[in-house]
Amino acid sequence: MKPPTEAQRKEFWEWCGFKWRKSIGLRRVLDSRGLTPIMSQEGWYYQDKYYGCHELPPIDLNNLFKYAVPKLGCMDVISLEQGLWSIHFHDTAESEQYWVHQTRGCDNVALGLFWAIHSVLQEGK
Repeated sequence: MKPPTEAQRKEFWEWCGFKWRKSIGLRRVLDSRGLTPIMSQEGWYYQDKYYGCHELPPIDLNNLFKYAVPKLGCMDVISLEQGLWSIHFHDTAESEQYWVHQTRGCDNVALGLFWAIHSVLQEGK
């Protein structure tokens, strides 16, 4: 499996809750040079906390389980068996129906999980 493009990574992490914020003036303070503006940091934020200047999180299992898996909502089971990621969902509208998203043939388990979650994201559009 190929790694995602920059546009796919950006869309994915924004879906997880990351937001880009430009630097803005918060307030001014009086110091020996006069009024000095206090600026916010430009960069990526997650839940209103500064994450980093220009880099989104790398695609690894720690970040996927920390930021992406909790966003899946009504997920019942996520499993890895013989290189196959499976994400099972219970459809709340029809109590008997399950949706399964799988990825096969990926040597990098984190990348396989990324593409499984990405397929959920694409289907939800």
